[in-house]
Parts: sequence; C-alpha cells; structure tokens
Amino acid sequence: MIFTDLQHKELIKTFRELILKSHTIKIISPFITKQAFNIFNDEFDSFFENKGKLQILTTTYNKDGSGFHYQDLTQINKMGDTQIKVQVITNQAPIHMKVYVFETHQGVFVISGSSNMTSKGLSYGEEL
Repeated sequence: MIFTDLQHKELIKTFRELILKSHTIKIISPFITKQAFNIFNDEFDSFFENKGKLQILTTTYNKDGSGFHYQDLTQINKMGDTQIKVQVITNQAPIHMKVYVFETHQGVFVISGSSNMTSKGLSYGEEL
C-alpha cells in the first residue's frame, strides 16, 4: 500500500489497525513526540495490556540537542514494555530515516517514508 499526503487519514487508520494486531512494534524516527502517541491512546493501551513490546530508536538530531523531546520520551517509556535507544550526535550524521515495523502473528508489516513520529508528521503534514 502506498500513502501520499492526501491520504493521511488512511495512514492513521492503518497504524491503528497494525498497533492492535502487533506483539512488537519498532520505530526509527529522528523526531518522536508524546502527542503522536496520544493519537493512538486506545490502541497503545490495548497493545500494552496484551504484553506488547515497543522498541524505539531516535536521535538528538544535532549536537546541541535541539528538536530532542526528552520529556516526551520519558512519558512514552512509562506506557508499558518500552525500550528506547537514543543516538547521540557527535561527528556522525544523524538518523534521518522513518521506519515503522509491526510484528504480528500474521507476519511483519513495514511502513517507511518521510513521516516522523509526531502529530504533524502523522496527521496533517505533507509527508510519506
């Protein structure tokens, strides 16, 4: 399935369905906010109640840490079985990819594109 900026509601609908089916979710995104997770509150509540595991890889994005949402990651970490790794930028290029992997009993589903795990990136930005 291919999503465009005109189909953002389909992207959210697909995320909702995949979160509910998944036993493990892996997210790679340079920008991650709690606001984005709030879009899927009910789905993540169910996901964690069913012993789901969430793995996140993100970055400080640049040396001064601007754009890094520490407080949001702290809140996300409290949601359930969550592992968060942060790439601290020194002299290497920051993570730029946005990949969402949903592991279900029916198989593995991958969504890749330009949408960060932010409310704008998932809801109304002209992305993915």
